[in-house]
Amino acid sequence: MKDVLQTERLRLRKMHDDDAQSLYQIWANPRVAKYMNIEPFTTSAQALAMIRVINDAPYALRYSVLLENEIIGSAGFNDMNGASGVVEIGYDLAEHYWRRGFGTEIVRALLTEATHHHYTEVHAKIAPHNEGSIKLVEKLAFAYQATFEEEGQQVALYTKKLQ
Repeated sequence: MKDVLQTERLRLRKMHDDDAQSLYQIWANPRVAKYMNIEPFTTSAQALAMIRVINDAPYALRYSVLLENEIIGSAGFNDMNGASGVVEIGYDLAEHYWRRGFGTEIVRALLTEATHHHYTEVHAKIAPHNEGSIKLVEKLAFAYQATFEEEGQQVALYTKKLQ
């Protein structure tokens, strides 16, 4: 996977330690955290730890999402096991940037990158009460599969077949 993805308005680049303070500001917001199925962060050290865990994970890649050099969220791939042909995507945005089309740009960029790497199916696990994210993936032709419990949280699984 590429370390940098570009959309019309956004640059997605691999997260690094220097992003911790900016991402902490986003992940500390209870309205953002509830859709990530996490407790709101209380220190930037938690964000730094999250960045390091993700960067050390062999089957994950997370990008910081930048708008004009300001970090406004994160996005990326989980469970990148090429043998199965399936990859999971995830994304989050600072609340100020919701409902402005950025999520759609991000997911389209992730879908393009997944296609380039010959994945045949993309999964998105979404909090069932996250109506904005559900509308976003449905608009991009993801199909609802099921709602189930994962790590003590309810998640709705949406999938999209790639060409």
